[in-house]
Amino acid sequence: MGYRTEIDKNLVVTVKEISLVLGLCTRRIHQLAAAGLISRVRRNRYNLCETVSGYARHLRKQNMRLQRKGKRRKKATVKIPTYSIQQAIEQSLREFAQGVRELKKKGVE
Repeated sequence: MGYRTEIDKNLVVTVKEISLVLGLCTRRIHQLAAAGLISRVRRNRYNLCETVSGYARHLRKQNMRLQRKGKRRKKATVKIPTYSIQQAIEQSLREFAQGVRELKKKGVE
């Protein structure tokens, strides 16, 4: 069904190659390296496995921060009185029913 290939854990690739793998521009790769989120082997060279796992780790941490931030934000949301929502729904239903009645008068079914 699929091919199984061995991955060389020490494979070093260029910044252009790693940007293609991660779907990022080379500038972003350099920014991630400068921030210490991925490690450079030497100038414009990165270990493929370490870089991909480092970027995945960064995305997981970022996602966790956003989830925590979202939970805090939910606590601070403004509550809309339910009667205003109910009124809006009832108004929409009345308008819809009126439209149906008008179509029936015109003979459209």
